[in-house]
Amino acid sequence: MRAPIYRNLDQPFQVMGFSVAELTLLAVTLVGGGELFQLLGVHRVWAFVATLILASVFFVFRRSFGDLFVRRLLRFLRLPAVLYPKLLLNSLRGGPRP
Repeated sequence: MRAPIYRNLDQPFQVMGFSVAELTLLAVTLVGGGELFQLLGVHRVWAFVATLILASVFFVFRRSFGDLFVRRLLRFLRLPAVLYPKLLLNSLRGGPRP
């Protein structure tokens, strides 16, 4: 007998549909962008707009690429530069994806 609460324990922790890493990046974007825009003499509202745009991009990518895509993207960006041409050739040939 499985209660509904036990089914949700395997799900990754999310707040409003965003993982902790994504929320951290959004918070840094909001605070850092607010300070940067204030230094440039632009209203801080634009930092909020930029954060909303980044959040919507995260939402679209999550729908397209699945959960935890930020961690996968960071892991991909940390790959050695030697592997990038090999990954491109495999994707063009239709070979297996890493």
